[in-house]
Amino acid sequence: MTDGVVFDIQRYSVNDGPGIRTTVFLKGCPLRCPWCHSPESQDFKPQIALKRMSCRGTDSCGLCLPVCKADAMRTIPFTKYVEGEPRELRIPDIDTALCTSCFDCAEVCPPGALYVCGEERAPEDVLEEVLRDREYYEKSGGGMTISGGEPLCQPDFCRDLLGLAKGADLTTAVDTSGFVPWAHIEKVLDRTDLFLLDIKSLNPELHLRVVGVPNELILENARKLSQASARIWVRIPIIPQFNDSDDSCIATADFIASLGEAVELVQLLPYHNMGTYKYERIFWRKPIFEAPVPKDERMAEILALFVSRNIPAKIH
Repeated sequence: MTDGVVFDIQRYSVNDGPGIRTTVFLKGCPLRCPWCHSPESQDFKPQIALKRMSCRGTDSCGLCLPVCKADAMRTIPFTKYVEGEPRELRIPDIDTALCTSCFDCAEVCPPGALYVCGEERAPEDVLEEVLRDREYYEKSGGGMTISGGEPLCQPDFCRDLLGLAKGADLTTAVDTSGFVPWAHIEKVLDRTDLFLLDIKSLNPELHLRVVGVPNELILENARKLSQASARIWVRIPIIPQFNDSDDSCIATADFIASLGEAVELVQLLPYHNMGTYKYERIFWRKPIFEAPVPKDERMAEILALFVSRNIPAKIH
């Protein structure tokens, strides 16, 4: 069995496949979507993070400061609201370029405000946690989903965990960008009941410029999944000024139609900015992407475009 780097296990998930599910989130992703709602998933290794609202402030605590041997830690002002009243604090700020990931600061943090995002876990250990909610899966038709990051960048761990889940009579799903070698998908093909496949844009130049990787491999793997008679739910984030034009949506819909009956559902995911706080947690230094939230009327028009092509679709 191969260990994997896991950064979260979300129980009672209803957004990652049919029924009530437990979603296992793996670290590491080759894509750099500027709207990413899980920026902590991008790095392949465990990393230091800070829950600002849990921090007591370095003036009253400060145990983290002297243990940093890399001189990577500074302090910055922060307003914390306690019972609705503002309280001015200074909190840790870490230069991730200097941080050596020793995680000594997290070990001495009394409230756990500083914590390690991601840890190596064995498939057997993860499955034990997943099985705690077996009763919910049986009643709802749910099961286990592996997500990320890009989970198939850890193909051996996925293969082993999915195999254990199938051995325990759980239904399985893999949430993937499709930007992995086909050999990685082959490793899990016979152990995965459903693939949740993200498709962002059919425009190769735009995809490369905005997402950071080309889209040819993604589209090729989508075709191969269809030819292999895999069950597919396509997920499309609708990002204003990126892929919400009629031309973009028509190109995507036509491609999905070409995949045939393998595609059971298309989920249209309107952009939202509710995950921006996660960037602060990992000491993100770059500008944080924010776009207008798509209007309900526009989402309805996009949905109608897909439905008019006999594609089973819904706004998620």
